[in-house]
Amino acid sequence: MIGHRSLPRLGANFDITYSGPHAIEPGLGLTEQPLLVIGATRIDLPIPPLLVTQPPRCTLYPSPDVVVPTGPDPSGRAFVTTVSIPIPNVASMSGSVVYLQWATTRIQYMFVGCGPLWVVFSDAGRAVIGT
Repeated sequence: MIGHRSLPRLGANFDITYSGPHAIEPGLGLTEQPLLVIGATRIDLPIPPLLVTQPPRCTLYPSPDVVVPTGPDPSGRAFVTTVSIPIPNVASMSGSVVYLQWATTRIQYMFVGCGPLWVVFSDAGRAVIGT
């Protein structure tokens, strides 16, 4: 799920949170990495189940203008679950709209023939930059 810890305001940081799978399991050869998708346009693109393990009825809502991958947290066993977006103090940005959504990739490695297992999408959000 997508969430936030602050509001999108000029001259401030907008913190977007994620709750969902985000493990790094070296013993299992598995990573579940969240990526924040940010777009200026809403596209509502259905994602076909290309792999058997792909969850059904996934939709990408924002245009993928910017994709921000998360890095490992200090424990090294999971990915961070918050992205902080600095919003410049530029008056012309007030009222601008951005669409946000998390895409999580699950990748299996260490075994012959393994690779991407699925991409799952969170719910989406619409943010209006205020003052």
